Amino acid sequence: MSSTTATADATAAASTIEWTVLEELLALGGRPFVEEVLTIFLDETPPRMAAIRDAFEKGNIPAVRQVAHALAGGGGQIGAVAFSALARECEEHAVRGENDALAASLSRLHAMSGPVLEALTTWLALPASGGGAS
Repeated sequence: MSSTTATADATAAASTIEWTVLEELLALGGRPFVEEVLTIFLDETPPRMAAIRDAFEKGNIPAVRQVAHALAGGGGQIGAVAFSALARECEEHAVRGENDALAASLSRLHAMSGPVLEALTTWLALPASGGGAS
């Protein structure tokens, strides 16, 4: 994978958060509910990213698949569409035993995670009446 691909993935991460998902969550449960959901995602994602890297380095592909599945679900719930899709891609590579493709996808997932977490942290810092993003 080239650094250009990683940079494009990281840039896409922030721009592909479906803010309408957060708006739907706001309508369902209000700001405190959305804050709780995002806080859980923000708290759980960094340890999961470390766990998926460690599992891959140790050759524990079933653990990679399991963590990728959790990341895909969590990302989808909060509107991180590209992140979720890439985590699903990692899961699929793990299931099929495509370790070279998995390594490339994991690298892209790690590059994408920072901008996603940053965008969500920024949203949480907005005043309650602001609630959205571009």
